[in-house]
Amino acid sequence: MNARETLENYGELREKAETKAREIMLCKRQLAREAASESHLKTRLSRLTREQKSLQRQLLRRQKQIEHLLSLLQEEQLRRILALRYLSLLSYEQIGQALHFSSRHIYRLHVRGVMALQKILEA
Repeated sequence: MNARETLENYGELREKAETKAREIMLCKRQLAREAASESHLKTRLSRLTREQKSLQRQLLRRQKQIEHLLSLLQEEQLRRILALRYLSLLSYEQIGQALHFSSRHIYRLHVRGVMALQKILEA
């Protein structure tokens, strides 16, 4: 897996985990409204809960992996931009506003940071 895929995978995992959490909430509401003997709802809730726990474990592992990779970057600014982009899931515009740079400059720094991480992974 290359640097960009590693970083982007975190966001995908986070979205899946959030979707599972919403499904669990809906399933619990439906179960509360319907008879408690609805075994298919209980089975579904159990499956969704297991899947969400698995996703949370994957998410935590990927977060630690990304944090470790970012710690290997020499430039603090690149670390901050990549952390905001991939761990906080902010857009280039939001990062630019937070760091007082244009979104175009943030994008350039982002590309430079991803390339630096790729070199680290290839070494």
